[in-house]
Amino acid sequence: MGLVKSLNPTKALIYKKYFSQEKSAEEIKEIQQMYQRRLAKAIPLFTEAGYKLACPTDAGFFILFHCPKTLDGQNIANGEEFNQAMIAKTGLVGVPFVGAEKNGKTEHFIRYSVCANFEDEKFFARVENALQQVKIG
Repeated sequence: MGLVKSLNPTKALIYKKYFSQEKSAEEIKEIQQMYQRRLAKAIPLFTEAGYKLACPTDAGFFILFHCPKTLDGQNIANGEEFNQAMIAKTGLVGVPFVGAEKNGKTEHFIRYSVCANFEDEKFFARVENALQQVKIG
């Protein structure tokens, strides 16, 4: 079922009208390009800090990583534990994500968004400095 079909009738009409306009297609493309630029800056920043990508991120505004096994030499059991430790140590807030069971083990992930402007030098430097405060393994 498409987005427009799944909404109530009033919202469906609004979305249908918006998406049928040429200007909306341009706006959507601009937003997509903005997130692609932010991803292009954020992904290397996190991977250089020790995060491992769980899947390619070529659309949207989230980056999904395998949950690190250690933080500052301490074992990490899951995404929730990792996220709480990162908040306490660096102030960086992720979203823990539990995946499917694989080979008898549950996969744990952490994801971060690029809703904040990674193209802003001051913001980028704050995240970079926060990641340099910890050892991710």
